[in-house]
Amino acid sequence: MLTSGKPVPIVIPHFANIFGNGKLFNLIPSPVIISFLVFVVSWFLFNRTKFGFYVRSIGGNQEAARVAGIDIGRVKMAAYTMSGMFACVSGLIIAALFNGGLPDVGSDLALDSISGVILGGTAISGGVGSIFGTLGGCLIIAMLNNGMSLMGAQYHVQIFVKGMVIILAVLMDNAFKSRR
Repeated sequence: MLTSGKPVPIVIPHFANIFGNGKLFNLIPSPVIISFLVFVVSWFLFNRTKFGFYVRSIGGNQEAARVAGIDIGRVKMAAYTMSGMFACVSGLIIAALFNGGLPDVGSDLALDSISGVILGGTAISGGVGSIFGTLGGCLIIAMLNNGMSLMGAQYHVQIFVKGMVIILAVLMDNAFKSRR
């Protein structure tokens, strides 16, 4: 709204090197390092702290978590705050890679993120999932995006294929659950 939908160039010195184009030891790109740090912090929080246990409990059965004495509102607020922080870090990386603020650059990333989480084994109904599974699912979506882009697939075809992959993943998840 402030820019009337126009791109805004970033003129801060070294911003692009810190978040986008920089490399550690002239080898590892800075977005990879930042993503790795976010991954490690997330893994630690969700697997080694009470907060992670509370989040998994609420995702599994919110009413049982409430009866067990978990402050659901506080845990949800913390989880949403973390989500906002992660979105901020992602926005900084994207802005640095494009060397500017583009108003609609991330509009289709929600589908990719949800697809990656579902492909990673997180149940749509909640409660079951892992950070490593989500990482694997997101890597599959990234390879799918890159492959379709290299093949020259049109945007609407890419959306269709990703939708079919999500449907297939949900059907497979339901089939595996019914066998158990």
